[in-house]
Amino acid sequence: MVHDTNNSIERLYLERDSIRWLMYDNKKANRAMVQVFEKGMSVNDWEMQLNCMLACAHFGLKKLLPVVRNTKFFFKSRNEVNAEIYPLIQQVQKVIIDYLSSTLKPLRLQAAPFINREVYILHCILRKKIDRATDLSLFLNSMMIPNGIRPVEPHMPASIRLINHKYYLKDSKIEFVHVPPFAHWIGSSSVPENPTEHTKIKSGFFISKFPLALQPLKVPSKKDYLYLDYQEMRDLVAFLSKKYDTKLIVPSVHTSEMASRGQTGRLYPWGNQIEDQSYNVSPWSMEEAFGSVEWWTSSKFDEENSYTYGSWKQKNCAGRVTAPHMLKRAVRVAISGVLT
Repeated sequence: MVHDTNNSIERLYLERDSIRWLMYDNKKANRAMVQVFEKGMSVNDWEMQLNCMLACAHFGLKKLLPVVRNTKFFFKSRNEVNAEIYPLIQQVQKVIIDYLSSTLKPLRLQAAPFINREVYILHCILRKKIDRATDLSLFLNSMMIPNGIRPVEPHMPASIRLINHKYYLKDSKIEFVHVPPFAHWIGSSSVPENPTEHTKIKSGFFISKFPLALQPLKVPSKKDYLYLDYQEMRDLVAFLSKKYDTKLIVPSVHTSEMASRGQTGRLYPWGNQIEDQSYNVSPWSMEEAFGSVEWWTSSKFDEENSYTYGSWKQKNCAGRVTAPHMLKRAVRVAISGVLT
């Protein structure tokens, strides 16, 4: 039953992204696309419903205004996250209705100020200028931009081997995923120590697909990860670097966020719905991406505490938590010469 649930979530994940690709790749909507958007607004999934509404605004589909107006958002459960999202998506729906009915128009040759919330939302939807990025603009961005836009072939470090379309540390079972050199939205306007930022990395990087296993040279099984204190973690990474004659590093908290969150500013690796957490795979195919395993990062808070990543204590991908160096946490590694 769990397997079937995961398959249905993965299918929805791909269907939502297909709507985003239609917006990203097309200037006009054809008849088949209009039918897809209309049908999507009847799906029992608020993220798909909102995706299709945003597509209606993006393509100016006034003929679907009655469908947009009559759509009731479907939530899978009641929780704190959905309680915060519901009034937001209702407001977005109202903006789309007003835009399609020509009662709301974007500003001409100006950046929309955040204080004018409805015009700000409209500018975000139409990809026009806004005065500053906020959690709201990141949310809308994550709803409209597809994941992993045009992945590029990575520059292969000498220590990485490509085997059956998978990346491995040479002569080991440690599998890596590639995070390409794209700008990533990270941070949150509600997290002072991690403000909203559009990061630009000069080159892509590789990060371990899973946290390291109890026996680091073997493929990990779920719940069979290695937990070390901070100094033990540093010693292990130094040992593996020497063994494989390559400089491995511990990813920073920002690197971890990019690998987990992807480039579009979504709340979680799997999207914006907390209920879909069983599909715990990042846009860059990193497993156990959030909420199941907490791992060390190289980012220190002070001399006795460092930032960790992946814990539900963060609330979402933009959050920040720390742990004393004496505690044991999981370990991921990355290839040196990348953003740290």
